[in-house]
Amino acid sequence: MNRMHNILLLLPEQLQDKLIECCSASLEGVEEIRIRLGRPVEIEMQKTTQELDYVPTNYDRQYVAEKISQHSFYSLEEEIKKGYVTIDGGHRVGIAGKVTLEDGRVKAVQTISSFAIRKASEQIGCADLFMNHLWDPVQNRWHHCMLVGPPKSGKTTLLRDIARHISVKHSGTEERSKKVSIVDERSEIAACHQGVPQLTFGTKVDVLDRCPKLEGMNMMIRSMSPEVLVVDEIGHEKDIEAIIDAMYTGVTMVVTAHGSTWKELRSRPYMDRLLDSEMNYFIHCSSDGYTLYKGDTLVEVSKRVS
Repeated sequence: MNRMHNILLLLPEQLQDKLIECCSASLEGVEEIRIRLGRPVEIEMQKTTQELDYVPTNYDRQYVAEKISQHSFYSLEEEIKKGYVTIDGGHRVGIAGKVTLEDGRVKAVQTISSFAIRKASEQIGCADLFMNHLWDPVQNRWHHCMLVGPPKSGKTTLLRDIARHISVKHSGTEERSKKVSIVDERSEIAACHQGVPQLTFGTKVDVLDRCPKLEGMNMMIRSMSPEVLVVDEIGHEKDIEAIIDAMYTGVTMVVTAHGSTWKELRSRPYMDRLLDSEMNYFIHCSSDGYTLYKGDTLVEVSKRVS
């Protein structure tokens, strides 16, 4: 079943028809659907954005809201307070509108005016070119690695494929298959639905879904004895301290961080401590592709496949 199936099920029939009519030749290329009350529906492809000849009404808003909540918004109250819901297939539906507050914090989204339906995607094999470099045959372990780049540069896509690669037994390289623990604070790495990863991983992966990174790393180390720990979007001082502590216990860390350049990354408070530790492999992510460095030395370049 194609990845758009579960997304199409969220939409009223008339909107489904408009979407299929507009993108019939490239429906699987749709990356995001923006539904805004009273404004044309916007479709984002990899390199283009299109507006549909369709303006959502209150009926459409109610239909989509009931579909994403399975007719029970109460059961998704905690998710909705974070501004998004993860549906079957691992797709994410972001929401915006009028909120109600309690003690200065968001209690609920009272009236939804916008939906951003983002398709869960994976590029199996996008990390293949780097994996031999990241393997240490002498110590029989994976090197620590940090993926760095701006938003939408492919960091999480590459991180996901690295985790998949490490957790799979490949013929002739079975010793490289390690126990992988993923702390997935925002349900983006494994795209879990009801705790079950919806994307492709090996048999040796465990996922802690929607758990804060700091708590999650400590929980995984205590309870799942990972050989490799995967975390997305680090940056706070306590995150960095926990990562360095994990590295010193023998756990390999594979992490991502926002940053357009190394200089920008180093300028962040506390990040230099991590960069000066054993974290000496870096992958710079951009719209053009991925570049692997060992320290300051360029090791490998992988161009983005359209």
